[in-house]
Amino acid sequence: MQIEIQSKIPQLSKTDREFQTALGHALWKTVNSAKARIQAEIPLKFILRRQWILKGIRTFKRRGELSAEVSSRDLFMEKQERGGLLTPRGKHFAVPVRKHPYQDIKKSQRPREILRNPDYSYHDSGIYQKGKGRVYKFIKQARYKPVWDFNKIVEKVVNEQFNRYLAEEL
Repeated sequence: MQIEIQSKIPQLSKTDREFQTALGHALWKTVNSAKARIQAEIPLKFILRRQWILKGIRTFKRRGELSAEVSSRDLFMEKQERGGLLTPRGKHFAVPVRKHPYQDIKKSQRPREILRNPDYSYHDSGIYQKGKGRVYKFIKQARYKPVWDFNKIVEKVVNEQFNRYLAEEL
């Protein structure tokens, strides 16, 4: 995402080294604020079983340019922003039916491991445990809605804080 800041700053000489340094510092502070805000909002939108998603939010600045960016190194986070249709690599997904959403599915409880156990049976609609009913159901596609808007968060931080940071630096 690229946000134009030209109209938000007073008309000063672009060759003014002091101004460019101040602008670079203000950009960097704004990007770090955006990173902190995103990291604060992720646990509100997603169930985090581990902290690596938060660690995947990165900031970058390019030397010699007045440019900085905040991004996620996890490609699936882009899908969470756009929504869409998820299709499996094989014929179908095995979706757990009787698990609490906050609980990890242990390796021993995954479909491949369960099918090795004689107490479970495989049917066209899912995997069943004898005497307890269906444990996994099979679906061919999964639609998911956009969960959050990464760009709106960054844009809001830029609008709220960039001018303040620039004024502090000047």
